[in-house]
Formats: sequence, C-alpha cells, structure tokens
Amino acid sequence: KAAVLAFLRDLPCRKIGGIGRVLEMKLSDALNVRTCGDLIDNLPECYCVLGKSAAMGFLHEVALGCGECGGPTDDGEEDDERVIRRKGLGNERTFRPVRGVAALTEKLVRIAGLVSERLVKHDMRAAKWTLKLKTTDFRISTRDTQTKKTGKDKYVRSVKAIVRLLKPLLLEAIGEAEAAGTPLEIRLMGVRSSDFEGQYVPLARGQTTLKDVKMKAASPPRPQPAKPPAPASPVSPGAAAATASAGIDGADVDPATLSELPPAVRADIERQLALWRKSRRSAPARRPPPKKPRTLD
Repeated sequence: KAAVLAFLRDLPCRKIGGIGRVLEMKLSDALNVRTCGDLIDNLPECYCVLGKSAAMGFLHEVALGCGECGGPTDDGEEDDERVIRRKGLGNERTFRPVRGVAALTEKLVRIAGLVSERLVKHDMRAAKWTLKLKTTDFRISTRDTQTKKTGKDKYVRSVKAIVRLLKPLLLEAIGEAEAAGTPLEIRLMGVRSSDFEGQYVPLARGQTTLKDVKMKAASPPRPQPAKPPAPASPVSPGAAAATASAGIDGADVDPATLSELPPAVRADIERQLALWRKSRRSAPARRPPPKKPRTLD
C-alpha cells in the first residue's frame, strides 16, 4: 500500500483512465488539484463540491489507488437521484469508398438502425443527432441537428425518425461537394445521439457542481496614497545658489583630518568650505518675533 501511494503522489491526474481533459481542467481550476497527491490532500473540498456522487466515489478510489479503469459508471437505478446518464450514444462504420445518393442513404439507414437498437435496449430517446463523414482523402466533417418539437415529442429513437433528421444533412454534404467539382466519396459514416430524455437529473438539496465553484483571482495590492512634499524653508536667492554649489556642511569638517588628505582632495574641500562660509554670511539673520504687548484685564 505504501508503494502504491508513493507512486501516486506525483502522478498527474490526467494519467488516470477516466479523467479526461475537461475533468482535469475543472479539478485544476476549481480545486487546485493537479496530481493524485493533491487529490488525497483535498478530498474534503472535493466532497463539499461533488457530494456523494458517482464521480466523487471514483475520485476517492483513484486517490487511494484502488479504483477501476473506465471512469465513473453511468449505470444505476432509475429512482436513484445520483445517477449520471451517459452524454452520448452512437455507432460508426468503415467501408469501401461509396458515392452517390442511393448508396450513401443505404449506409445511413443501416447505421441508424444499429443506433436505434442500442437506444431501445437502454430505453433511451434523444433530441440531438450528429452525422459524421470521412472522405477518401481522410477529411472528417460533422453536422448536427435536432428536432423542432417541444416537450417529450422532441425525443426520438426510431430508424425512420433518425433518417428523416439526418438525410437532409447528407444531401447537403453531397451538394457542397458537387458544387466544388469533387463528388463526395465516403469511406466512414457515423451517427451519434445526445441530449437524452431525463439526462439532466435535478441536484439534491444543497449539492453543487464544479461549475459553481470559481477560484477568486488574487486582488492587486492597494495603492498607497502619495505623501505630500515637505514645505521648504524660505531661503534668499543668493544663499540658495551658494548652498547648491557648495554641497558641504562646514560644521562637519575636522581640520585635523582635512590636513591629512591628498592635496587635490583637500583643495576641493577647502573650495567648498569657502562657498559654505560665504552662504552663511549672505543669509539674512532671523529676527525674533515681536512680543505682544501685555494688557491689563
């Protein structure tokens, strides 16, 4: 058991059979889960989001290294509120290159019959239908349609109804190919059904999904208000110019240290000291504020 958990610790979730690109993106964006080790560490958060669902049971088994291949199952009793019906059901066949409306329609009827048998077996009806075509130069195209009826009448599963919906798509593809000057020659045809009756089971009270969970982006740092500059003390123009050119405070200069400096450096400092003394002489002396006369109450 320890060896299995150690192997799963750094294994990406995408490597597990049954976790596809979409589920991997949802786990990464909503729960920050990228490896099986992250899944073990975040199991409580997963339970809060998924609840007691088939997907949560599958992820729990994956985290512990005892899951089965194939992903979460869609089988279940009809009265179970946690049943997740399959998203699509279809069939496709590869054959020798076929062209012409009659021959392609015959292939469509045959494949539609296979899909209809599977729908009857599972007691399912679908409202959305997709036709898949692959030409002899391996170009694949898909076209989909759905019934225009509303309510339960929009769900069909009979061969006649399937062909009635998909044959206009086949004729449209044949017409486009002939207009381009290249007759449509098909080597693969597929029929797929989706949007099943009763597919969207209402969630239990308080249950949420991964779509309801959104990671909040980190808020940028709040800008600090700029401090106003300190008011400058009033200085005469001559003193300001002399101070700017001096750049030295004579009170901080030690004469003993100055005498030990090299001649060139000492001469430069003495020049700045002369400017500093000149600025001191040119600066007007501050007069004390006049005293207020005392009055007798």
